[in-house]
Amino acid sequence: MSRAAVASTLIDYPAQSSSNISPGYLFAGAWRYLVIALWGGGLELQVSPYGVDGQQFQKGIIGIRTFLTMDAATIYPSAFQYAANVT
Repeated sequence: MSRAAVASTLIDYPAQSSSNISPGYLFAGAWRYLVIALWGGGLELQVSPYGVDGQQFQKGIIGIRTFLTMDAATIYPSAFQYAANVT
């Protein structure tokens, strides 16, 4: 089941929902303590010069894929909390 992301507030703090997290789970934290490191060339876009059946050009289909090599770490781990069975 697909759910749309919703932006709102939770105790006067910005909050968002995501379909990438199962219902009933909560992640909260001071996001300024999350460090995201990009490796390599950052975001790479590749366009496929070949089609699966050779007819993509006539059909107007373009194959594109993206790669992002990254890592995430917390400077202050106790700044983040996780809760299950949230209703």
